[in-house]
Amino acid sequence: SSYIGRNIKINKKMAKIEITKEQFTAYVKVQKSGVTNMFDLNNVKALTGLNKEQCLEIMSNYGELDKKYS
Repeated sequence: SSYIGRNIKINKKMAKIEITKEQFTAYVKVQKSGVTNMFDLNNVKALTGLNKEQCLEIMSNYGELDKKYS
């Protein structure tokens, strides 16, 4: 497992959470807007409607999801 940011621990062995295209698109839209630091999960959750686990899943599998949905 690796550490991202201050207190966000991403464990590659976590049970995989399915991320829909709509959820990934919501995350990317906020990311591209530049309105918040994407490591500020409270803001990201509020702006995307995603929960913490979904945000962490997207963060740890961003490249894979980007290929899948682009």
